[in-house]
Amino acid sequence: MLKKLEIALRKLLVLILSGKKRERKVSAIPKNSVKRILLIRLNRIGDALVTTPLITLLKENLGCSIDILADKKNYFVFEGNEFVDNLFVFKKGLKGFREFVKNDRENRYDVIIDAHDDVSTTVSFLIELSRAPYKLGLAKQNHTIYTTTIPRPDSVKVHVVERIASIAKAFGIEPERNKLNIIYRLKKDSEKYADEFIAKNKLGNGYLVGINISAGSDARFWGVNRFTNLINYFKKFNVSTVLLTAEKDYEKAREINSAAEAPIFMSKNFNYFAAMIARLDFLFTPDTSVVHLASAYRIPTFGIYVKFETDDVIWYPYNCAYEAIVTTEPNFSNLEFESVIKKLAPFFSSNYNSGKH
Repeated sequence: MLKKLEIALRKLLVLILSGKKRERKVSAIPKNSVKRILLIRLNRIGDALVTTPLITLLKENLGCSIDILADKKNYFVFEGNEFVDNLFVFKKGLKGFREFVKNDRENRYDVIIDAHDDVSTTVSFLIELSRAPYKLGLAKQNHTIYTTTIPRPDSVKVHVVERIASIAKAFGIEPERNKLNIIYRLKKDSEKYADEFIAKNKLGNGYLVGINISAGSDARFWGVNRFTNLINYFKKFNVSTVLLTAEKDYEKAREINSAAEAPIFMSKNFNYFAAMIARLDFLFTPDTSVVHLASAYRIPTFGIYVKFETDDVIWYPYNCAYEAIVTTEPNFSNLEFESVIKKLAPFFSSNYNSGKH
């Protein structure tokens, strides 16, 4: 009951903010007026990863200082990114808003950017609280809170990376698809951890296939038997296979391993997990943030996706080789092994034949 009330109040607040008229509207932001930008990207890991191409685009074309306000669930995506000058983590509640106001007043940003593809009540309030002369975002339900908006590209036709990157058009910057690259910088300790795992399990002598079994919800777990059959399929080739899992699915990974031997890689540390992805030659995964890590390291990826009651473009790997199979049902219950292999086989074969052995 309380959750429903909270959602209703948020919707009401968005309507109030959306109804507020902004006196000054500008169609474009002059480049020479931009010295400091604050970009807001809350929510999950994948949301942060698909925003990194925009950050690169702005830094390379404007050369200004770029600060990021991130979430406690995704801030580490921006750590080590050479295009980020300062990183702040938003804290929920009144304290978070107070800290934001203090930071906003001290840094005197020229532009504040809402990098969200949809409407966020929290971000809408932060935009309103900021004293930045330019307030930029995609044209959405709350468009009146901005001084400058860019038409939101059609989510049925345009990938989320391109939708977010289109924000750069406000500065006269035209995004080029081949230059929109996802960035995730690895740390040396995480690379060492992944290398030690590979050496211990004798996985470093050829073509390495990663099978990620974990996603954000149980609806995207493909099933123990199907993953077992998948490992056995890859055993037909001269490859090494590693099972990748989140902590919540570790017992499922053990079941799979007991039926078809493959070492299990699990780490609570996302940096370690990313380092392991970077060392793969091929990845099989359900729709999750791992897809975007594969994009960052140009790992050929086969994805399985749930596209239930939506026409939006799936968040497929961007600017790297990929193939996918999509179900319009709410979960993978009826996504049979044979139908996946039929599409996986030619894609894997083409990448395996051209890869290292």
